[in-house]
Amino acid sequence: MAFADSLMLDPVFLRTFLVIAEGSSFSEASRRLGLGQPTVSEHVRKLEKAVGHRLFIRDTHSITMTPEGEAMVAFARSILETNERATRHFAGAKLRGRLRFGASEDLVQSWLPEILGGFVRDHPLVDLEFTIALSNTLINRFDAGELDLVL
Repeated sequence: MAFADSLMLDPVFLRTFLVIAEGSSFSEASRRLGLGQPTVSEHVRKLEKAVGHRLFIRDTHSITMTPEGEAMVAFARSILETNERATRHFAGAKLRGRLRFGASEDLVQSWLPEILGGFVRDHPLVDLEFTIALSNTLINRFDAGELDLVL
């Protein structure tokens, strides 16, 4: 099957594909995505039809990605990331400006990097200045007006 002049890949189908490609079975993808297993199978079938290639080889006990499926992983990630960036851009960032944030070292080595990464992605117009220091130093800097937020 040849590509049409303009190929549109549904982000929902790409997300389903990636959950399966990242090691889940169709039934596990169904659970993770909150979809029925027939719906997951239908998403893959429609994506395979759109690109004109099989992406998985399935039997009753296993699934294996085809070479075309392997190639689709990078494309799907890129398409979804670009789609998310465009959505954020055209939705308009609500927050702008500078946030001077301080945290102690023990938080930086646990869950904080993931939280801050999400904040930076969700609020690209905020200039985040991050300080790592001992709690007393952070409190003194906050009291002096040098930090806006301390955790």
